[in-house]
Amino acid sequence: MKRYVRIGRLRIFGARVYAHWSVFAAALVLLALFAETILVGIVAVLSYFGMILLHEAGHAYFAKRQHLDRLEIRLSAFHGVCVFEAPEYAEQEYIVAWGGVLAQLVVAIPLVLSKALFNFGAVDPWGPIVAILGYYSVAVVTFNLIPASGLDGENAWRLPPLLLRRWRRDRAAAGKRRGKLKLMK
Repeated sequence: MKRYVRIGRLRIFGARVYAHWSVFAAALVLLALFAETILVGIVAVLSYFGMILLHEAGHAYFAKRQHLDRLEIRLSAFHGVCVFEAPEYAEQEYIVAWGGVLAQLVVAIPLVLSKALFNFGAVDPWGPIVAILGYYSVAVVTFNLIPASGLDGENAWRLPPLLLRRWRRDRAAAGKRRGKLKLMK
């Protein structure tokens, strides 16, 4: 765990949480940028790292639901990583890949809607929450779902075809069972 510091006894869905030194450096830089309005700066820092933590917590939640243990969440200035044991089935990995983006969307969609409907976030210090956990988070989700190596989209988009094949197989099997029942009459 070189260059990572454990965040106390914090566990999220069983995952120990670690922060890279770059998290602290980036937080200081962001706070310096908001030196005149320190409260807005603190909210911006918490929102930004909260978004990364939320994404990794989504992975941790789905990994735990798939009974994958030995969880860790590692945060750095620009991304995070959720570490869990190797899945027994590819489907488990595909499900966990969706966890991060779904967690972000569960938070982002209500924030974006509240801004559109009620102008929530138009006044400081709420602005950074809507901007980062809402709009920026949707942009991160969109980018993360690109089906490219190293992004969640690499595995996430493998789940729908797998589920479709299973649904077709189950439907065909049910049709065969109904056909056999009719022959017995």
